[in-house]
Amino acid sequence: MQGATPQKQWVELQLLCRGQPGKNRILQSLLAYYTKAVPALQAQPLPVVPDTVLSMPRVLDLVQLYEEVVARGGAALVTDQELWKEVTASMKLKIAPALLQQLYATWLMGFEQAQVGGKAPRRLVPQESIATHAEIQATTSVRYTPLPMVTKRLKTHRQQLADLGVLHRIVLGLDSTLPDHVDWALNQLTVLSYGHAGDADCDVLVDHAPGLLDALFRQLPATASSRAVRLFAPTAADDEHTLRVLNILRNLSMVRENERPIASHAGLRTWLFAVPDSPAHDFALDIVVQVARVLAPPLSSAEWAVVLQPLMETAPRRCRALQSLDVLAACLADAVPPGLPTHPRFALSLQRCVTLLGRRRQDALLTEDDALDSAGWYDDDDEEDFADDGQSDELGHDLGLLPYLATTASSSRELEASLSPTSGGDRVGANMGVVFVSRQAGATPDAKKADFQVRDLALQVLYYLATTDDALRLWIARQPDAMDKIASLVACGRAETARLAVGVLANLSLNPSTWAYFLPIESVLLRVATTDASLSDLVVNVMADVYGMNALP
Repeated sequence: MQGATPQKQWVELQLLCRGQPGKNRILQSLLAYYTKAVPALQAQPLPVVPDTVLSMPRVLDLVQLYEEVVARGGAALVTDQELWKEVTASMKLKIAPALLQQLYATWLMGFEQAQVGGKAPRRLVPQESIATHAEIQATTSVRYTPLPMVTKRLKTHRQQLADLGVLHRIVLGLDSTLPDHVDWALNQLTVLSYGHAGDADCDVLVDHAPGLLDALFRQLPATASSRAVRLFAPTAADDEHTLRVLNILRNLSMVRENERPIASHAGLRTWLFAVPDSPAHDFALDIVVQVARVLAPPLSSAEWAVVLQPLMETAPRRCRALQSLDVLAACLADAVPPGLPTHPRFALSLQRCVTLLGRRRQDALLTEDDALDSAGWYDDDDEEDFADDGQSDELGHDLGLLPYLATTASSSRELEASLSPTSGGDRVGANMGVVFVSRQAGATPDAKKADFQVRDLALQVLYYLATTDDALRLWIARQPDAMDKIASLVACGRAETARLAVGVLANLSLNPSTWAYFLPIESVLLRVATTDASLSDLVVNVMADVYGMNALP
Protein backbone atom coordinates (compact mmCIF):
# COMPACT_ATOMS: atom_id res chain seq x y z
CA MET A 1 0.00 0.00 0.00
CA GLN A 2 2.87 2.35 0.70
CA GLY A 3 4.23 1.98 -2.86
CA ALA A 4 0.88 2.42 -4.65
CA THR A 5 0.72 5.12 -7.33
CA PRO A 6 -1.82 7.98 -7.13
CA GLN A 7 -3.80 6.45 -10.01
CA LYS A 8 -4.23 3.18 -8.15
CA GLN A 9 -5.24 5.04 -4.98
CA TRP A 10 -7.98 6.93 -6.83
CA VAL A 11 -9.19 3.64 -8.34
CA GLU A 12 -9.39 2.24 -4.82
CA LEU A 13 -11.55 5.21 -3.77
CA GLN A 14 -13.82 4.60 -6.76
CA LEU A 15 -14.26 0.97 -5.67
CA LEU A 16 -15.23 2.11 -2.18
CA CYS A 17 -17.96 4.34 -3.69
CA ARG A 18 -19.37 1.62 -6.01
CA GLY A 19 -23.10 1.11 -5.53
CA GLN A 20 -23.50 4.39 -3.63
CA PRO A 21 -24.69 7.14 -6.04
CA GLY A 22 -24.28 9.92 -3.47
CA LYS A 23 -20.65 9.12 -2.68
CA ASN A 24 -19.86 8.51 -6.34
CA ARG A 25 -21.25 11.98 -7.22
CA ILE A 26 -19.09 13.60 -4.51
CA LEU A 27 -16.01 11.79 -5.80
CA GLN A 28 -16.63 12.95 -9.38
CA SER A 29 -17.07 16.54 -8.20
CA LEU A 30 -13.88 16.30 -6.16
CA LEU A 31 -11.91 15.06 -9.17
CA ALA A 32 -13.31 17.88 -11.33
CA TYR A 33 -12.36 20.43 -8.67
CA TYR A 34 -8.78 19.13 -8.51
CA THR A 35 -8.48 19.20 -12.30
CA LYS A 36 -9.65 22.82 -12.52
CA ALA A 37 -8.28 24.45 -9.37
CA VAL A 38 -5.32 22.46 -8.02
CA PRO A 39 -4.08 19.96 -10.63
CA ALA A 40 -0.79 19.57 -8.76
CA LEU A 41 -2.64 18.14 -5.75
CA GLN A 42 -4.27 15.44 -7.87
CA ALA A 43 -0.86 14.13 -8.94
CA GLN A 44 0.29 13.67 -5.33
CA PRO A 45 -0.19 10.38 -3.45
CA LEU A 46 -3.22 10.25 -1.20
CA PRO A 47 -2.56 10.18 2.55
CA VAL A 48 -2.33 6.75 4.17
CA VAL A 49 -3.61 6.44 7.75
CA PRO A 50 -3.67 3.52 10.25
CA ASP A 51 -6.99 1.78 10.86
CA THR A 52 -8.29 0.60 14.27
CA VAL A 53 -10.02 -2.45 12.71
CA LEU A 54 -7.47 -3.57 10.12
CA SER A 55 -3.94 -4.30 11.16
CA MET A 56 -2.51 -2.51 8.12
CA PRO A 57 -2.73 1.14 6.99
CA ARG A 58 -5.25 2.14 4.33
CA VAL A 59 -5.88 5.09 2.02
CA LEU A 60 -7.79 7.91 3.70
CA ASP A 61 -11.38 7.86 2.45
CA LEU A 62 -11.72 11.51 1.39
CA VAL A 63 -15.39 11.10 0.48
CA GLN A 64 -16.31 9.70 3.91
CA LEU A 65 -14.24 12.39 5.65
CA TYR A 66 -16.03 15.08 3.63
CA GLU A 67 -19.46 13.65 4.51
CA GLU A 68 -18.61 13.39 8.22
CA VAL A 69 -17.42 17.01 8.43
CA VAL A 70 -20.25 18.50 6.33
CA ALA A 71 -22.85 16.56 8.32
CA ARG A 72 -21.59 18.33 11.46
CA GLY A 73 -21.83 21.81 9.92
CA GLY A 74 -18.54 22.22 8.10
CA ALA A 75 -14.89 22.51 9.05
CA ALA A 76 -15.29 25.87 10.80
CA LEU A 77 -18.04 24.60 13.11
CA VAL A 78 -16.23 21.32 13.78
CA THR A 79 -13.13 23.27 14.78
CA ASP A 80 -15.04 25.70 17.01
CA GLN A 81 -16.88 22.87 18.82
CA GLU A 82 -13.79 20.60 18.94
CA LEU A 83 -15.49 17.71 17.11
CA TRP A 84 -12.44 16.37 15.28
CA LYS A 85 -12.02 13.66 17.90
CA GLU A 86 -15.59 12.55 17.23
CA VAL A 87 -14.92 12.46 13.47
CA THR A 88 -11.78 10.37 14.03
CA ALA A 89 -13.72 7.84 16.13
CA SER A 90 -16.57 7.68 13.61
CA MET A 91 -14.14 6.82 10.78
CA LYS A 92 -12.28 4.29 13.01
CA LEU A 93 -8.92 5.96 12.42
CA LYS A 94 -5.93 5.58 14.70
CA ILE A 95 -4.47 9.13 14.31
CA ALA A 96 -4.50 12.33 16.31
CA PRO A 97 -7.49 14.65 15.73
CA ALA A 98 -5.13 17.54 14.95
CA LEU A 99 -3.51 15.52 12.17
CA LEU A 100 -6.91 14.71 10.68
CA GLN A 101 -7.80 18.41 10.78
CA GLN A 102 -4.59 19.24 8.93
CA LEU A 103 -5.29 16.61 6.27
CA TYR A 104 -8.79 18.00 5.77
CA ALA A 105 -7.45 21.54 5.38
CA THR A 106 -4.99 20.34 2.72
CA TRP A 107 -7.25 18.07 0.67
CA LEU A 108 -10.87 19.15 1.23
CA MET A 109 -11.10 22.71 2.62
CA GLY A 110 -11.10 24.42 -0.78
CA PHE A 111 -13.55 21.86 -2.16
CA GLU A 112 -15.93 22.51 0.75
CA GLN A 113 -15.85 26.28 0.19
CA ALA A 114 -16.53 25.84 -3.53
CA GLN A 115 -19.38 23.35 -3.01
CA VAL A 116 -21.10 24.54 0.16
CA GLY A 117 -20.09 28.22 0.43
CA GLY A 118 -20.39 28.93 -3.28
CA LYS A 119 -16.97 30.58 -3.47
CA ALA A 120 -14.88 30.37 -6.60
CA PRO A 121 -11.77 28.20 -6.43
CA ARG A 122 -8.85 30.21 -5.19
CA ARG A 123 -5.53 29.80 -6.90
CA LEU A 124 -2.43 29.86 -4.77
CA VAL A 125 -0.11 32.66 -5.95
CA PRO A 126 3.43 33.12 -4.73
CA GLN A 127 3.88 36.04 -2.35
CA GLU A 128 5.77 38.97 -3.85
CA SER A 129 9.12 39.59 -2.28
CA ILE A 130 10.38 43.00 -1.20
CA ALA A 131 12.30 44.68 -4.02
CA THR A 132 16.01 45.20 -3.53
CA HIS A 133 17.81 48.47 -4.09
CA ALA A 134 19.18 47.29 -7.44
CA GLU A 135 15.69 46.28 -8.63
CA ILE A 136 14.27 49.67 -7.65
CA GLN A 137 17.00 51.50 -9.58
CA ALA A 138 16.38 49.33 -12.66
CA THR A 139 12.61 49.86 -12.61
CA THR A 140 11.16 51.95 -15.42
CA SER A 141 9.50 55.17 -14.27
CA VAL A 142 5.70 55.23 -14.30
CA ARG A 143 5.84 58.21 -16.65
CA TYR A 144 7.42 56.32 -19.53
CA THR A 145 6.49 53.34 -21.66
CA PRO A 146 9.02 50.50 -21.24
CA LEU A 147 11.02 49.91 -24.41
CA PRO A 148 13.10 46.88 -25.44
CA MET A 149 16.42 46.80 -23.63
CA VAL A 150 19.39 47.09 -26.02
CA THR A 151 22.67 45.71 -24.74
CA LYS A 152 26.04 47.15 -25.65
CA ARG A 153 26.85 44.14 -27.84
CA LEU A 154 23.56 44.46 -29.78
CA LYS A 155 22.62 40.82 -29.35
CA THR A 156 20.23 39.29 -31.83
CA HIS A 157 17.72 38.32 -29.17
CA ARG A 158 17.11 41.46 -27.22
CA GLN A 159 15.62 41.16 -23.79
CA GLN A 160 12.01 42.32 -23.86
CA LEU A 161 10.26 43.82 -20.87
CA ALA A 162 7.19 41.73 -20.10
CA ASP A 163 5.64 44.43 -17.95
CA LEU A 164 3.80 47.16 -19.85
CA GLY A 165 4.33 49.68 -17.08
CA VAL A 166 2.34 50.69 -14.05
CA LEU A 167 0.16 53.22 -15.86
CA HIS A 168 -0.65 50.79 -18.67
CA ARG A 169 -1.57 48.17 -16.11
CA ILE A 170 -3.83 50.72 -14.41
CA VAL A 171 -5.64 51.39 -17.70
CA LEU A 172 -6.19 47.67 -18.21
CA GLY A 173 -7.43 47.36 -14.63
CA LEU A 174 -9.97 50.16 -15.09
CA ASP A 175 -11.35 48.56 -18.26
CA SER A 176 -11.43 45.03 -16.82
CA THR A 177 -14.84 45.60 -15.10
CA LEU A 178 -13.57 43.41 -12.25
CA PRO A 179 -14.23 45.11 -8.89
CA ASP A 180 -10.91 44.08 -7.35
CA HIS A 181 -8.91 45.30 -10.35
CA VAL A 182 -10.85 48.56 -10.59
CA ASP A 183 -10.35 49.29 -6.87
CA TRP A 184 -6.65 48.53 -7.18
CA ALA A 185 -6.31 50.88 -10.15
CA LEU A 186 -8.18 53.71 -8.40
CA ASN A 187 -6.10 53.28 -5.25
CA GLN A 188 -2.88 53.46 -7.26
CA LEU A 189 -4.04 56.53 -9.19
CA THR A 190 -5.12 58.29 -5.99
CA VAL A 191 -1.57 58.03 -4.68
CA LEU A 192 0.24 58.67 -7.97
CA SER A 193 -1.90 61.65 -8.99
CA TYR A 194 -1.14 63.38 -5.70
CA GLY A 195 2.43 63.82 -6.89
CA HIS A 196 5.21 65.48 -4.92
CA ALA A 197 5.50 69.20 -4.36
CA GLY A 198 9.27 69.27 -4.74
CA ASP A 199 9.68 66.87 -7.67
CA ALA A 200 7.89 67.50 -10.95
CA ASP A 201 9.05 64.11 -12.26
CA CYS A 202 6.51 62.49 -9.93
CA ASP A 203 3.59 64.11 -11.78
CA VAL A 204 1.43 61.72 -13.78
CA LEU A 205 1.09 63.00 -17.35
CA VAL A 206 -1.97 61.96 -19.32
CA ASP A 207 -0.08 62.00 -22.63
CA HIS A 208 2.33 59.36 -21.34
CA ALA A 209 -0.50 56.89 -20.63
CA PRO A 210 -2.67 56.48 -23.75
CA GLY A 211 -6.23 55.61 -22.84
CA LEU A 212 -5.98 56.67 -19.19
CA LEU A 213 -8.33 59.64 -19.54
CA ASP A 214 -10.86 57.58 -21.51
CA ALA A 215 -10.71 54.78 -18.94
CA LEU A 216 -11.37 57.22 -16.09
CA PHE A 217 -14.25 58.79 -18.01
CA ARG A 218 -15.85 55.37 -18.46
CA GLN A 219 -15.85 54.98 -14.67
CA LEU A 220 -18.17 57.99 -14.29
CA PRO A 221 -21.92 57.37 -14.19
CA ALA A 222 -24.22 58.54 -16.93
CA THR A 223 -25.49 62.10 -16.60
CA ALA A 224 -29.13 63.00 -16.18
CA SER A 225 -29.52 63.84 -19.87
CA SER A 226 -28.20 60.49 -21.10
CA ARG A 227 -29.17 58.23 -18.21
CA ALA A 228 -31.43 55.32 -19.06
CA VAL A 229 -34.30 54.15 -16.87
CA ARG A 230 -32.79 52.57 -13.74
CA LEU A 231 -34.47 49.90 -11.67
CA PHE A 232 -32.64 50.95 -8.50
CA ALA A 233 -31.51 54.32 -7.22
CA PRO A 234 -27.76 54.96 -6.94
CA THR A 235 -26.32 53.77 -3.64
CA ALA A 236 -23.76 55.36 -1.35
CA ALA A 237 -21.11 53.03 -2.80
CA ASP A 238 -21.82 54.39 -6.30
CA ASP A 239 -21.47 57.98 -5.07
CA GLU A 240 -18.21 57.16 -3.32
CA HIS A 241 -16.86 55.54 -6.49
CA THR A 242 -17.74 58.67 -8.49
CA LEU A 243 -16.05 60.95 -5.95
CA ARG A 244 -12.88 58.83 -6.07
CA VAL A 245 -12.70 59.16 -9.85
CA LEU A 246 -13.36 62.91 -9.72
CA ASN A 247 -10.71 63.35 -7.04
CA ILE A 248 -8.16 61.69 -9.34
CA LEU A 249 -9.22 63.86 -12.28
CA ARG A 250 -8.94 66.98 -10.12
CA ASN A 251 -5.42 66.01 -9.04
CA LEU A 252 -4.43 65.38 -12.66
CA SER A 253 -5.86 68.72 -13.77
CA MET A 254 -3.57 70.56 -11.35
CA VAL A 255 -0.57 69.59 -13.50
CA ARG A 256 0.02 72.19 -16.20
CA GLU A 257 0.78 69.58 -18.89
CA ASN A 258 -2.57 67.86 -18.27
CA GLU A 259 -4.77 70.94 -18.65
CA ARG A 260 -5.17 70.82 -22.44
CA PRO A 261 -5.79 67.04 -22.71
CA ILE A 262 -8.49 67.24 -20.05
CA ALA A 263 -10.03 70.40 -21.51
CA SER A 264 -10.11 68.90 -25.02
CA HIS A 265 -11.89 65.69 -23.94
CA ALA A 266 -15.38 66.26 -25.33
CA GLY A 267 -17.15 63.59 -23.29
CA LEU A 268 -15.60 64.66 -20.00
CA ARG A 269 -16.35 68.33 -20.68
CA THR A 270 -20.02 67.53 -21.33
CA TRP A 271 -20.20 65.45 -18.14
CA LEU A 272 -18.63 68.15 -15.94
CA PHE A 273 -21.25 70.71 -16.91
CA ALA A 274 -24.19 68.26 -16.85
CA VAL A 275 -23.62 66.70 -13.41
CA PRO A 276 -26.59 67.39 -11.09
CA ASP A 277 -26.37 69.35 -7.86
CA SER A 278 -24.59 66.92 -5.53
CA PRO A 279 -21.20 66.52 -3.82
CA ALA A 280 -19.85 65.49 -7.23
CA HIS A 281 -20.83 68.92 -8.58
CA ASP A 282 -18.22 70.62 -6.39
CA PHE A 283 -15.49 68.30 -7.70
CA ALA A 284 -16.66 68.87 -11.28
CA LEU A 285 -16.46 72.66 -10.96
CA ASP A 286 -13.03 72.36 -9.33
CA ILE A 287 -11.82 70.59 -12.48
CA VAL A 288 -13.42 73.29 -14.64
CA VAL A 289 -11.60 75.96 -12.62
CA GLN A 290 -8.25 74.28 -13.30
CA VAL A 291 -8.75 74.00 -17.08
CA ALA A 292 -10.89 77.10 -17.70
CA ARG A 293 -8.11 79.15 -19.26
CA VAL A 294 -7.42 76.54 -21.98
CA LEU A 295 -10.99 75.53 -22.81
CA ALA A 296 -11.48 75.43 -26.57
CA PRO A 297 -13.92 76.19 -28.06
CA PRO A 298 -15.18 78.84 -25.59
CA LEU A 299 -18.00 78.04 -23.22
CA SER A 300 -21.43 77.70 -24.75
CA SER A 301 -24.55 79.44 -23.46
CA ALA A 302 -25.63 76.34 -21.48
CA GLU A 303 -22.17 76.02 -19.93
CA TRP A 304 -22.10 79.69 -18.96
CA ALA A 305 -25.49 79.19 -17.31
CA VAL A 306 -23.95 76.52 -15.06
CA VAL A 307 -20.98 78.76 -14.19
CA LEU A 308 -23.08 81.85 -13.45
CA GLN A 309 -25.83 80.02 -11.57
CA PRO A 310 -24.26 80.44 -8.07
CA LEU A 311 -24.02 84.20 -8.59
CA MET A 312 -27.75 84.29 -9.36
CA GLU A 313 -28.80 82.70 -6.08
CA THR A 314 -29.81 84.72 -3.04
CA ALA A 315 -27.24 83.29 -0.63
CA PRO A 316 -25.07 80.75 -2.47
CA ARG A 317 -22.45 78.66 -0.77
CA ARG A 318 -19.12 80.39 -0.48
CA CYS A 319 -17.22 77.65 -2.31
CA ARG A 320 -19.67 77.77 -5.24
CA ALA A 321 -19.30 81.55 -5.51
CA LEU A 322 -15.50 81.23 -5.47
CA GLN A 323 -15.65 78.62 -8.24
CA SER A 324 -17.80 80.88 -10.42
CA LEU A 325 -15.51 83.86 -9.87
CA ASP A 326 -12.44 81.72 -10.60
CA VAL A 327 -13.87 80.54 -13.93
CA LEU A 328 -14.89 84.09 -14.84
CA ALA A 329 -11.44 85.46 -14.04
CA ALA A 330 -9.70 82.70 -16.01
CA CYS A 331 -11.91 83.13 -19.08
CA LEU A 332 -11.67 86.94 -19.02
CA ALA A 333 -7.88 87.06 -18.59
CA ASP A 334 -7.13 87.18 -22.34
CA ALA A 335 -10.33 88.65 -23.77
CA VAL A 336 -14.05 88.64 -23.16
CA PRO A 337 -15.42 85.41 -24.69
CA PRO A 338 -17.94 85.94 -27.48
CA GLY A 339 -21.51 85.54 -26.33
CA LEU A 340 -20.82 86.26 -22.66
CA PRO A 341 -21.91 89.95 -22.58
CA THR A 342 -25.22 89.00 -24.24
CA HIS A 343 -25.93 86.09 -21.91
CA PRO A 344 -29.19 86.52 -19.95
CA ARG A 345 -27.41 85.96 -16.63
CA PHE A 346 -24.39 88.16 -17.34
CA ALA A 347 -25.79 91.48 -16.09
CA LEU A 348 -27.11 90.08 -12.82
CA SER A 349 -23.87 88.20 -12.23
CA LEU A 350 -21.81 91.36 -12.59
CA GLN A 351 -24.12 93.14 -10.17
CA ARG A 352 -23.36 90.36 -7.69
CA CYS A 353 -19.62 90.89 -8.30
CA VAL A 354 -20.01 94.55 -7.34
CA THR A 355 -21.97 93.53 -4.25
CA LEU A 356 -19.27 91.05 -3.21
CA LEU A 357 -16.71 93.86 -3.04
CA GLY A 358 -18.14 94.61 0.40
CA ARG A 359 -18.32 90.98 1.51
CA ARG A 360 -17.76 90.38 5.23
CA ARG A 361 -17.18 87.02 6.84
CA GLN A 362 -20.36 85.34 8.08
CA ASP A 363 -22.67 87.94 6.56
CA ALA A 364 -25.87 87.22 4.64
CA LEU A 365 -24.38 87.55 1.15
CA LEU A 366 -22.92 84.03 1.13
CA THR A 367 -23.53 80.84 3.09
CA GLU A 368 -20.44 79.58 4.87
CA ASP A 369 -19.39 76.05 3.95
CA ASP A 370 -18.97 75.10 7.61
CA ALA A 371 -18.90 76.70 11.02
CA LEU A 372 -15.11 76.53 11.22
CA ASP A 373 -14.49 78.32 7.95
CA SER A 374 -11.47 80.58 8.42
CA ALA A 375 -10.90 81.54 4.78
CA GLY A 376 -10.21 85.18 4.19
CA TRP A 377 -9.16 85.98 7.73
CA TYR A 378 -6.95 88.98 8.28
CA ASP A 379 -3.43 87.72 7.70
CA ASP A 380 -1.32 90.84 7.23
CA ASP A 381 2.14 90.89 8.66
CA ASP A 382 1.53 94.05 10.67
CA GLU A 383 -0.84 92.51 13.23
CA GLU A 384 0.65 94.68 15.91
CA ASP A 385 -0.84 97.71 14.17
CA PHE A 386 -4.26 96.56 15.36
CA ALA A 387 -3.41 97.71 18.88
CA ASP A 388 -2.46 101.24 17.95
CA ASP A 389 -4.88 104.05 17.29
CA GLY A 390 -3.56 105.21 13.94
CA GLN A 391 -1.05 107.64 15.46
CA SER A 392 2.27 108.26 13.79
CA ASP A 393 5.24 107.85 16.10
CA GLU A 394 7.29 110.40 14.15
CA LEU A 395 4.67 113.10 13.64
CA GLY A 396 2.58 112.53 16.74
CA HIS A 397 -0.59 113.21 14.75
CA ASP A 398 -3.35 111.13 13.23
CA LEU A 399 -2.32 109.96 9.79
CA GLY A 400 -5.83 110.66 8.56
CA LEU A 401 -5.09 114.39 9.00
CA LEU A 402 -1.93 114.34 6.90
CA PRO A 403 -3.52 115.98 3.82
CA TYR A 404 -4.52 118.92 6.00
CA LEU A 405 -1.19 119.04 7.84
CA ALA A 406 0.55 119.48 4.51
CA THR A 407 -0.59 123.09 4.35
CA THR A 408 0.73 123.93 7.80
CA ALA A 409 4.03 122.05 7.68
CA SER A 410 7.19 124.13 7.74
CA SER A 411 8.19 122.82 4.37
CA SER A 412 7.03 120.20 1.92
CA ARG A 413 10.45 118.58 2.09
CA GLU A 414 10.02 117.84 5.81
CA LEU A 415 6.63 116.23 5.18
CA GLU A 416 8.03 114.13 2.35
CA ALA A 417 10.89 112.99 4.57
CA SER A 418 8.50 112.00 7.35
CA LEU A 419 6.40 109.91 4.95
CA SER A 420 9.40 108.18 3.43
CA PRO A 421 10.25 104.63 4.59
CA THR A 422 13.78 105.84 5.33
CA SER A 423 14.82 108.53 7.76
CA GLY A 424 16.79 110.39 5.10
CA GLY A 425 13.81 110.94 2.87
CA ASP A 426 15.03 108.71 -0.02
CA ARG A 427 12.21 106.46 -1.22
CA VAL A 428 13.31 102.88 -1.62
CA GLY A 429 11.45 99.67 -2.26
CA ALA A 430 12.14 98.11 1.13
CA ASN A 431 8.64 98.80 2.44
CA MET A 432 6.87 98.51 -0.88
CA GLY A 433 3.34 97.30 -0.29
CA VAL A 434 2.73 99.00 3.06
CA VAL A 435 -0.28 101.29 2.67
CA PHE A 436 0.45 103.96 5.28
CA VAL A 437 -2.85 105.79 4.88
CA SER A 438 -4.79 102.69 5.91
CA ARG A 439 -3.52 102.45 9.49
CA GLN A 440 -6.70 104.06 10.72
CA ALA A 441 -9.20 102.86 8.09
CA GLY A 442 -7.76 99.45 7.27
CA ALA A 443 -6.77 98.08 10.67
CA THR A 444 -10.11 98.47 12.43
CA PRO A 445 -11.95 95.37 13.71
CA ASP A 446 -14.68 95.88 11.11
CA ALA A 447 -12.16 96.04 8.26
CA LYS A 448 -10.48 92.86 9.44
CA LYS A 449 -13.75 90.96 9.00
CA ALA A 450 -13.56 91.35 5.22
CA ASP A 451 -13.55 88.16 3.14
CA PHE A 452 -10.36 88.94 1.23
CA GLN A 453 -10.48 85.92 -1.07
CA VAL A 454 -13.98 86.58 -2.40
CA ARG A 455 -13.42 90.34 -2.52
CA ASP A 456 -10.16 90.11 -4.48
CA LEU A 457 -11.62 87.65 -6.99
CA ALA A 458 -14.64 89.86 -7.62
CA LEU A 459 -12.31 92.85 -8.02
CA GLN A 460 -10.17 90.88 -10.48
CA VAL A 461 -13.24 90.08 -12.61
CA LEU A 462 -14.14 93.78 -12.72
CA TYR A 463 -10.54 94.63 -13.65
CA TYR A 464 -10.65 92.33 -16.68
CA LEU A 465 -14.06 93.65 -17.73
CA ALA A 466 -12.88 97.25 -17.44
CA THR A 467 -10.16 96.56 -20.01
CA THR A 468 -12.71 95.54 -22.66
CA ASP A 469 -14.65 98.51 -24.05
CA ASP A 470 -16.27 101.79 -23.06
CA ALA A 471 -19.73 100.25 -22.71
CA LEU A 472 -18.64 97.91 -19.92
CA ARG A 473 -16.59 100.67 -18.27
CA LEU A 474 -19.63 102.92 -18.12
CA TRP A 475 -21.81 100.04 -16.93
CA ILE A 476 -19.47 99.34 -13.99
CA ALA A 477 -19.28 103.02 -13.03
CA ARG A 478 -23.08 103.32 -13.03
CA GLN A 479 -23.61 100.47 -10.58
CA PRO A 480 -24.86 101.68 -7.18
CA ASP A 481 -22.02 102.09 -4.68
CA ALA A 482 -19.53 100.58 -7.15
CA MET A 483 -17.18 103.56 -7.21
CA ASP A 484 -17.40 104.02 -3.43
CA LYS A 485 -16.51 100.37 -2.82
CA ILE A 486 -13.61 100.45 -5.27
CA ALA A 487 -12.28 103.66 -3.71
CA SER A 488 -12.52 102.18 -0.23
CA LEU A 489 -10.42 99.24 -1.41
CA VAL A 490 -7.68 101.63 -2.51
CA ALA A 491 -7.15 102.46 1.18
CA CYS A 492 -8.04 99.03 2.57
CA GLY A 493 -4.60 98.29 4.00
CA ARG A 494 -3.70 95.40 1.69
CA ALA A 495 -1.18 96.27 -1.00
CA GLU A 496 -2.39 93.67 -3.52
CA THR A 497 -6.02 94.73 -3.25
CA ALA A 498 -5.13 98.43 -3.31
CA ARG A 499 -3.09 98.17 -6.51
CA LEU A 500 -5.80 96.08 -8.17
CA ALA A 501 -8.44 98.65 -7.20
CA VAL A 502 -6.28 101.44 -8.64
CA GLY A 503 -6.01 99.38 -11.83
CA VAL A 504 -9.80 99.17 -12.07
CA LEU A 505 -10.09 102.93 -11.65
CA ALA A 506 -7.37 103.47 -14.26
CA ASN A 507 -9.30 101.35 -16.77
CA LEU A 508 -12.57 103.11 -15.97
CA SER A 509 -10.92 106.50 -16.50
CA LEU A 510 -10.25 105.60 -20.14
CA ASN A 511 -13.92 106.31 -20.88
CA PRO A 512 -14.56 110.08 -20.74
CA SER A 513 -18.20 109.42 -19.81
CA THR A 514 -17.14 108.10 -16.39
CA TRP A 515 -15.78 111.51 -15.30
CA ALA A 516 -18.92 112.39 -13.34
CA TYR A 517 -18.72 109.19 -11.30
CA PHE A 518 -15.21 110.03 -10.06
CA LEU A 519 -16.34 113.23 -8.36
CA PRO A 520 -17.80 111.55 -5.21
CA ILE A 521 -14.54 109.67 -4.56
CA GLU A 522 -12.24 112.62 -5.19
CA SER A 523 -11.52 113.15 -1.50
CA VAL A 524 -10.50 109.52 -0.97
CA LEU A 525 -8.17 109.53 -3.97
CA LEU A 526 -6.64 112.84 -2.86
CA ARG A 527 -6.04 111.45 0.61
CA VAL A 528 -4.21 108.39 -0.74
CA ALA A 529 -2.25 110.42 -3.29
CA THR A 530 -0.90 112.79 -0.63
CA THR A 531 -0.13 110.31 2.13
CA ASP A 532 0.83 106.94 0.62
CA ALA A 533 4.32 106.66 -0.80
CA SER A 534 3.66 103.36 -2.57
CA LEU A 535 0.41 104.32 -4.31
CA SER A 536 0.76 108.05 -4.86
CA ASP A 537 2.18 107.82 -8.39
CA LEU A 538 -0.55 105.41 -9.52
CA VAL A 539 -3.38 107.44 -8.02
CA VAL A 540 -2.00 110.71 -9.39
CA ASN A 541 -1.98 109.25 -12.89
CA VAL A 542 -5.62 108.22 -12.51
CA MET A 543 -6.59 111.65 -11.25
CA ALA A 544 -4.69 113.28 -14.11
CA ASP A 545 -6.64 111.22 -16.64
CA VAL A 546 -9.98 111.95 -14.99
CA TYR A 547 -9.62 115.60 -14.09
CA GLY A 548 -7.23 116.42 -16.90
CA MET A 549 -8.04 115.04 -20.33
CA ASN A 550 -11.57 113.86 -19.52
CA ALA A 551 -12.53 117.20 -17.99
CA LEU A 552 -11.65 119.10 -21.15
CA PRO A 553 -14.63 120.15 -23.26
